[in-house]
Amino acid sequence: MPCRSSMPRNPRIARALVFVGLGVSTLGAIALAQPSTQTPRPAPVQAVPYEPLVLRIDADRQQWTLNGEILLLGLTRDRRDINVDQPVYRTDPFKIEAAVIAYPLPTDTAFTVMDETLTETRLQIGSTQIQEAPRTLDGYQSGQRLLVWDVKNVEATSLRLNVQTSMQAFKTVVDEERAFAVDWPKQELPEDLNSSLGPQLYVEADAPEIKRLVEVWTNGNAKRVKPYYLAKHLAARVIEWYQPSEGPYLAERDSENFRAGGGAAMTAGYNVRGAVRAAREQRGSNLDMANLLCAVYRAAGIPARVVIGYDHEAQRQDDRPPVIAWVEFFLMVDQENQRGEWIPVDIIRQREFASRAPDVTRSWKYFGNHDLSHNYSVISFHWHPPTTVVNSGPPAFWGWLPKPSAPNVDQGVRFHAFATPMTAERQRRQREGR
Repeated sequence: MPCRSSMPRNPRIARALVFVGLGVSTLGAIALAQPSTQTPRPAPVQAVPYEPLVLRIDADRQQWTLNGEILLLGLTRDRRDINVDQPVYRTDPFKIEAAVIAYPLPTDTAFTVMDETLTETRLQIGSTQIQEAPRTLDGYQSGQRLLVWDVKNVEATSLRLNVQTSMQAFKTVVDEERAFAVDWPKQELPEDLNSSLGPQLYVEADAPEIKRLVEVWTNGNAKRVKPYYLAKHLAARVIEWYQPSEGPYLAERDSENFRAGGGAAMTAGYNVRGAVRAAREQRGSNLDMANLLCAVYRAAGIPARVVIGYDHEAQRQDDRPPVIAWVEFFLMVDQENQRGEWIPVDIIRQREFASRAPDVTRSWKYFGNHDLSHNYSVISFHWHPPTTVVNSGPPAFWGWLPKPSAPNVDQGVRFHAFATPMTAERQRRQREGR
């Protein structure tokens, strides 16, 4: 968890794992005489094919590879040279007996589909590359998964983690006529969707400030309208309530050590303060606009998640890559068979497009419909891993549990992306629809 500045220290978010035991019994078959004439059995009922609400435009899909990099340096600020205005840095080694390191492994979203066969990782401590592959843990809030490494007896001046993921990204179009007709679920939601109704770090859906906004914006009766209409109505209120006045980045790492081996400078982390502060101050980081909308959705009873991603085509500023965030809410379209889908809401881009929300009954460009989403890659559903780990600065997706205690290190984070090369194997798999 963030452990510096005004960020909360060591918040603990419990991970709920559900283990289902399957008992198998074998029964001996007993042969019975069959009648000479048998009553014909009725033909099996054919399941009605599921028609998605959000259509992915296959003709415009893009295949992206995204490389995330975390760098930890044992830096000590040293003002020995009083003739220099800026502090002089000294790189000191850090020691830990053991550590568990966590980094997000995303799943599919409304407009991205992961290709996990192309996932690659690299963990280097000092000059030593760790050969053991990470474990994959799932069952976290909103479907988040984590890659986890276990390391022991570390004494080094640096730790560098690279995680490379590959995915297809699509433009999307939503069938609003059908979406408006979807009703509230009449039975209990599955556990993974229930988790998308509760609070999380920076998405404080249970806070009084968030509940009060929902109460005011819905006249105290959120479910008097159907969920799609409510989701659009609440997005309109957030657009009018919140003014994005700050960018997504905090200061660049001001040591040249953070520039080595990667070109672009790293950032210390991301400018995220949370939904409650966004609700109170009504202005701040553009990323917190997504946190606020997600918290409002959850407080109103709509399963939702923040999706943090990378915009491949956005103009780069100060050599730092464009990390973005949007919200996805879930509609249970087929209640009988517990089938539904995530509807994307690019609230930040919608706010840039118009400071006042369009009429709720009209189609919105960035509500379900998105003609730029094929340029997005997904990073995570959480700004910080949703488990008991800490990091060494502002939220930056990663975390660790070092023993006996957290060493004195500085962190940097950056992303680099490119179009995935089209190999013969990829062409074959695309033809087969995989």
